[in-house]
Amino acid sequence: MTARWAATLWRCLAVLATLAMLGTLPPPSYAQGSPVILLTDDETNFQVSGMLDLRMADRPGSSAAQIDAMGPSQFATVPASQLLPLSAKNTAWLRLRLARAAGSNATWTLHVPLPYLDYAAVYLRDARGKWVAQVAGDTVAVDRWTHPALYPDFNLQLDEQTPTEVLVQVQNFKPVLLPLRIVQEGARARQRELESLGLGALLGMMGMLVGVCAIHYSQSRRRDDAWYTAYT
Repeated sequence: MTARWAATLWRCLAVLATLAMLGTLPPPSYAQGSPVILLTDDETNFQVSGMLDLRMADRPGSSAAQIDAMGPSQFATVPASQLLPLSAKNTAWLRLRLARAAGSNATWTLHVPLPYLDYAAVYLRDARGKWVAQVAGDTVAVDRWTHPALYPDFNLQLDEQTPTEVLVQVQNFKPVLLPLRIVQEGARARQRELESLGLGALLGMMGMLVGVCAIHYSQSRRRDDAWYTAYT
């Protein structure tokens, strides 16, 4: 009997301790928002991690000005590694606060290394305070992209020390993990060159393979070689 009462007492104490811990945890906060990301000249390539401000909306959804007017309290602070519950009927708005460190002269870019993303837009305020969009994605003509590349790539105009608010709008036909990379313009330009070089090499190898198959068919005149060439 004594052992049974002792076990019951320990269970009660465990429940009370759990409730006390839950009571001390801060409730989900929408007003505080994610911290400011400080960019320095020493770090040329930065992966956005930690916490992000997220708001899901129905399509066609609101404009950047309307989202901004709602205020930070309408954004939920979520882990950057969270799967965005995107579909053909909704859109995701992300809010970033970026700042250049004191004395920094670097210019920055933001890119999303996902070649299958339907739509992505980055909004920054101009000198008059109006939101200006840069757009990219599979549903956007390539000549409208800021940097025609394998995936969405945008310029960032950031103030020194003073946080700059950046809105990122994303649409996709299915849920997606959204990697956001902030890279200095010089380093990003070199990355684009390497990406273009790699793509050109891949296309060249494919062309050579088709050529070899075609030459082989011209010599053998076999039907299966013809089908293989057409398949390639």
